[in-house]
Amino acid sequence: MQKRLVWIAITASLASCAQQPISPNADVKLTLNGTLSGVQRVTVSVSGPESRTLEAKVDGGRYTVDLKGLKKGTYTVTARAWDGPTDNDIVLYRAQGQMDLEGGTRSLTFERAKGKVNLEVEGLDETNTLKTYLGNNPQPLSLGAAKLSATAKNLAFDLETGRNLVLRLEEVDASGKVVARATSNAFNLSDGGTTLRLTLQDLPPENEIQDPTAPLISGPQNPRAGSESEYTFTLEDPNASEAVTLKALEVAWGDGSTSTEVLSGKSQTVKLKHTWVTEGTRTLTAKVFNSEGRSAQAQYTVKVSTTPNPDPDTLPAVPVITGADSVQATEPYSLQVDVSSPVALKELEVNWDDGTAPEIIPLEGLQASKTLSHTYAAGQVGTRTIRVTVRNTQNQENSGTKAITVNAAPIDCPAPTGTVRNIGEIQGTGATSPLVNERVMVRGVVTANHQAGLSGFFIQEIAPDGNEETSDGLFVYTASAPLAVEVGQIVQLSGVVNEYKGNSDALPGTSTQLTSISDFAKCNGTLNVTPVEINLPLNGPEQLEKYENMLVTFPQALTVTEVYQLGQFGTVALSVGGRQYHPNNGNVPASREENLRRRILLDDASNKQNPNPIPYLSGEGDNRTRRIGDVATGVTGVLGYSFDAFRVQPTQPVAFQEGDSPRTVAPEAVNGRLKVASFNVLNYFTTFGSRGARNDTEFQRQRTKIIEALYAIDADVVGLIEMENNGGVAVQNLVDGLNAKYGNAPYTYVQTGVTKPQGASGDVITNAIIYKKTAVKPVGTPWIDTNPVHNRPVVGQTFQEIEGSGVFTLLVNHFKSKRCDGNPTGGDAETDEGCYSATRVQQAQALLNFIGKVQAESGDNDVLAMGDFNAYELEAPIKALRGTLTGLDLRVPATDRYSYVYDGESGYLDHAMGTSSIVASVTGVTQWHINSNEPRALQYTNSRYSSDNTYAPTPYASSDHDPIIVGLNLQPDPVRSAAPRVVLSGDANVLQNTAYALGIEVQPDTGRTITDLKVKWTAQAAFETLAPNTTSATRTYTEPGNYTITVQATDDAGRTGESTKTVTVTSSGGGSGADLFFSEYIEGSSSNKALEIYNPTASSVDLNGYRVELYTNGSTSVQNALNLSGTLPAGGTVVIYNSSFTATSKDKGSVNVDSNVTFFNGDDALVLKKNDVIIDRIGRVGERPNGAWTGGGLSTQDRTLRRKASVTQGDPNATATFDPSVEWDGYPIDSVDNLGQR
Repeated sequence: MQKRLVWIAITASLASCAQQPISPNADVKLTLNGTLSGVQRVTVSVSGPESRTLEAKVDGGRYTVDLKGLKKGTYTVTARAWDGPTDNDIVLYRAQGQMDLEGGTRSLTFERAKGKVNLEVEGLDETNTLKTYLGNNPQPLSLGAAKLSATAKNLAFDLETGRNLVLRLEEVDASGKVVARATSNAFNLSDGGTTLRLTLQDLPPENEIQDPTAPLISGPQNPRAGSESEYTFTLEDPNASEAVTLKALEVAWGDGSTSTEVLSGKSQTVKLKHTWVTEGTRTLTAKVFNSEGRSAQAQYTVKVSTTPNPDPDTLPAVPVITGADSVQATEPYSLQVDVSSPVALKELEVNWDDGTAPEIIPLEGLQASKTLSHTYAAGQVGTRTIRVTVRNTQNQENSGTKAITVNAAPIDCPAPTGTVRNIGEIQGTGATSPLVNERVMVRGVVTANHQAGLSGFFIQEIAPDGNEETSDGLFVYTASAPLAVEVGQIVQLSGVVNEYKGNSDALPGTSTQLTSISDFAKCNGTLNVTPVEINLPLNGPEQLEKYENMLVTFPQALTVTEVYQLGQFGTVALSVGGRQYHPNNGNVPASREENLRRRILLDDASNKQNPNPIPYLSGEGDNRTRRIGDVATGVTGVLGYSFDAFRVQPTQPVAFQEGDSPRTVAPEAVNGRLKVASFNVLNYFTTFGSRGARNDTEFQRQRTKIIEALYAIDADVVGLIEMENNGGVAVQNLVDGLNAKYGNAPYTYVQTGVTKPQGASGDVITNAIIYKKTAVKPVGTPWIDTNPVHNRPVVGQTFQEIEGSGVFTLLVNHFKSKRCDGNPTGGDAETDEGCYSATRVQQAQALLNFIGKVQAESGDNDVLAMGDFNAYELEAPIKALRGTLTGLDLRVPATDRYSYVYDGESGYLDHAMGTSSIVASVTGVTQWHINSNEPRALQYTNSRYSSDNTYAPTPYASSDHDPIIVGLNLQPDPVRSAAPRVVLSGDANVLQNTAYALGIEVQPDTGRTITDLKVKWTAQAAFETLAPNTTSATRTYTEPGNYTITVQATDDAGRTGESTKTVTVTSSGGGSGADLFFSEYIEGSSSNKALEIYNPTASSVDLNGYRVELYTNGSTSVQNALNLSGTLPAGGTVVIYNSSFTATSKDKGSVNVDSNVTFFNGDDALVLKKNDVIIDRIGRVGERPNGAWTGGGLSTQDRTLRRKASVTQGDPNATATFDPSVEWDGYPIDSVDNLGQR
């Protein structure tokens, strides 16, 4: 804004008699001098015999006020120059004087206005000095007294008025060191003053990571709508460590748009430009991040105006624009512009409204006339509003516009076979076309040819209808008969209007397309289509309907927020404003609705599954990945709708750059003498065909990745989640591999056996603990909470340090999943916390009770509770724990606080909590983001989701959860004596009449020797004595069943340690089972339903007299039945198929038969009879459950169930309660790989 000298003439009529109206013939002139800038309004207030406030008016370059009717006398006259049109704006200049209004001339001079700041300070040490700074000025303000007493903590001082002022306080000790700081929010100050309250915050120790300094923002406070404005952001990181640097700046402009800038170094000044479209008050929010994930933000408020400041003396005149009202695309358009200004002209800026850069034409003198020419491309058909802006040498400007119609160039197409319809007419203004099922003729320009991947191409209208609510794009479905088209070609074709909805789509949305294409022809010429700009966040998903199938571009930097389907479907979810967090995570404000409005899907222009290569990956070899947090720019393509979502099918490469969470070779240091970790290892199973690896190839990949992760973590104690619950076989396998990696076998594991809650069979997965023998020793026996509320019992162990002698207990948890299997009701019904929240709260309460038991019985109060709690920080189960347990993960920087990503939202389900006594011993906490940010296609299951072999023997994508690590410096405790530790190893299963090998490892306490070792091979057997140094023993079982092996070791101090192991002995084919029984049940998709019946006996069985019966919908009457016939060999199977079964061939059993006895759903019961006597059942006759019988995470609906190996005979009690988890193992829907094989 220009500066100029102003004077104000105030005319008053005076009378000769006091207290009489002033004569209208008398004049009193007041002249105000001064150099003003940024002024939009001037008022004059008079106070004396009467008071008035009057608006100054502009007349011939002067501000004047008519004071007619004012009584004569002595007045105080105050003139104020404001930065806006109302009294709520800021007084920038002020002039005041006292004068008699009886005639003559008076003068006052404007000075910069000041306002009084009343500053109230909290947290100041009275022995220290307070320094106050304005903005980024390095010199402190001179405020008189340098110190504040303990009672007088208020300061009052004058500052020049203005907007977006920021005060910075520093508390300095006697040595000159800054010990505390405070920074105000941006505030506005007028001549009426303001009050600020600031609390000084002590600076953390130099070695503790701090937040960056809040950004300091400067720039225009009254920007013009439609004009570009530049803002400066001063950024600094105060951390002493040079390794901690600035990382990124995110600016939200207050109009829904954002900017992102990558930073480096300890300090940086960034200049960003922005253009507001509409007037109004806008608040900029600038957030700066450092390399440790810490952040700080500041705000800056501006008033966007559509009119220039009223400086009439020098303001350029509105440009006079003349030219034709229409032009044909590809033909030159001429425009005459005449401009003038009271001061020298500087330039013309011409915006042609077609996506091209504004044209700048230099000017000289006080007036100019220019003839301009521009050619609109063929794709720029429609109404174009040309804006011409003139500026003078004082940077004042004025604008004018002219709207013209750009008509399409003549298109030479073959004669159409019907009326050519506008694409906007076909699309309509609603969610579906008004012309569904009608055949239409269209012309359009090809914007994307995706016939190879999407079986069609996209066209866009060459003469848009001008209706912003109708899309100008269509998808042309060519199916298996592709057409020869190229981007930019104009084509003409006929097709049937169709609203496509996929079979798997659950939402009502559809995609408008043309099918059954005919009369295809190419027209002459080509067109370039300018993409429509779309800025996130959206007002709502319906906002995108008007752009369906059109060429679009997203000009903002977008953050990768989900990569789960990248390998299988080639899609990435992107969002504006950075990583998205779960609303219940508690680290940043978030809502599901807002997250969805900030998000768009980037597809790979293909509907094919398992693309090869996987798109959008970075790096080479083992480094290939695309992590959540990475940033994408240049997202341009056609906006299609499929699979229940709008998605961008790209038409140009998308640029990615590393984001806020790059891969690291090791977790951040947590210091301390001990490191304790927990890690959900995603179904580590040594038994194939259930969960986890399907075969040895997958298992070896999984094992390698988990070992690489654990080796890099290098913790002294690790809690493992989702280990196979097979009596320690899986844990031993992992320990063996980890010890081989180290070479010196440092690890062993806590032997808990098969864990199960009281009165139940337990889950197929369990929790486990491994530890370094050189770092800690177990004290006492393992802790196992068998409370029935835990489907996966809490397991734990009390440990004592080998060095330091500190004692603590680790409890490993895996709370009930959020999945809604089993049709939960009541407090377990689905909420924003998922399903089973009430159960998880009960598990939390049980954990607290168990901690009390552990503390009392162990004699030590230091407890760590870690694991997968399946709950975010703000959810009820975690709140239930917070009264007793402190959330140690709250020490992790807020933006780094996540261990899992679900549906594009980051959050932490994995927690580390501690009792009050252990909190002071915690030296650090970190979450190592090796998994949550990685695509699923990089896991050991890679071949299931992509034919692109991205597997790498690295810790990255080793699971779907991130490990969490805690550092400890425990206080010393008295050294505790420990009984010998017995570790048993061996297979979980063995065939009858086959030798079983048992591995035995005995670990005596320090300085002790083993004097007695004995074993008993079944719970009922007597102990057998072994040599004290025995490391293995064998036994041959002759009968199938489950057997518990017990080994006891006694040392020379008389202390005895014991361990047990369960082994399942299965029939070798000549078994002793009593009779036939159901061995497999398949309730699959559609008609994929089957039953398997097994002969466990040592002889063939005549099937005459055996009968299968189906009881539907809770009935006690038979619905369908099958009488078996033929002969079933020993160890053979009968497989009964649905007649429409297609999941595999129907030849899997020894006997194969189709029958309507397989017309069952998950809530229908089945029985197997022999001579009309029930010998086995599935379900409960006479009961109709809610969809399925469930238990232990299993369901009879949409699952394959296989009889446990330990089951050797049927269950004849068909009316008893049925829990499938008691005798059955569960597998995913349509699992048929074991059908016909017991």
